[in-house]
Amino acid sequence: MTKQTLGLVLSLFVFACFKDSNVGADGNGDDHGEDTDGSSSHATDDENSATGSGSNTEGGVTTDSSASDDSVGSGPTGGDTMDDGTTGATDSTVGVTDSTATSTEAEVSTSLSTEDTNGDTGETSGTSGATPVCGDAIIQEGEGCDDGTNAGSELGDCAPDCSKVVVQRLIRLSATASVTGDMDGDIITTGDAACGANYKAMVVSGLIRIASINAFAGDGQKDWVLQPWTRYVNNDAELVWRTDGTALLGVTEGAWSDLLAPVTKTENLYVWTGLANDWTTFTSTDLCGGWMNTGVTTGPFARGWHTDQAFLHYGPGTGVCNVGRYFYCVEQ
Repeated sequence: MTKQTLGLVLSLFVFACFKDSNVGADGNGDDHGEDTDGSSSHATDDENSATGSGSNTEGGVTTDSSASDDSVGSGPTGGDTMDDGTTGATDSTVGVTDSTATSTEAEVSTSLSTEDTNGDTGETSGTSGATPVCGDAIIQEGEGCDDGTNAGSELGDCAPDCSKVVVQRLIRLSATASVTGDMDGDIITTGDAACGANYKAMVVSGLIRIASINAFAGDGQKDWVLQPWTRYVNNDAELVWRTDGTALLGVTEGAWSDLLAPVTKTENLYVWTGLANDWTTFTSTDLCGGWMNTGVTTGPFARGWHTDQAFLHYGPGTGVCNVGRYFYCVEQ
């Protein structure tokens, strides 16, 4: 073999060895790349698992699993396979509902507690059923006024019991003394008619109009013409009497007190009343035959110019019924 031939063979051998070395290097590089891709794939799967969505590769085809998961989660038969996010929202809604119910129960409890407190203390804000406090400057149920001072019984004052504002009314005699004892059995209708509009006659009769059941008490009044906490004046604007809680004239703490002024200053003016001298109804048979007779029968009457008990009943006697007399007329 010549040197030229030997050199050619050696060159071919070296070239063949060098080619085999490159193939091995490329193979290692591909294997490394596959490992790298695999690592990347695992990382992506981890991320997708954490977020609840991702892609799956099957047979070289990539599919999105999130759409399938959403469909299952939103279906009516999702059950345990329902998307965790939806379940969490539902739990959150239940929590809010429970919280709202708890808040409502707390409000009801607070309301009941407040009512119990008000009931225990008796304090009110003008509510129905509460006991009114006269003098607290709050007009509550059952009060006619409350100025906070309980000023007294002068005109325009709030009465001491807060039942009303003190007013003034006129008491006078009827225009004429033309009415005899024959009143068709009805002294009330006859007397009211004689007094005129906006006035009533201060008379009593049976169970129809009552001033007092017991002496000077003002109890059991019916269709009565006087009012509590009222100033009554005569035609001369003189104060005859100022009533308190008892709607009777000349009465102080259950006993008689003379009037401050007479109803009239003219003497010898007699008045039909039907009263005894203690504000009870006169029960004698001497009632002009039941206010229907002008014969020999007699009936009770009073003296209009007196300030003592004769103002009610000139007793113990009675006067004849064929004589015309006046009525006390009280402004309403």
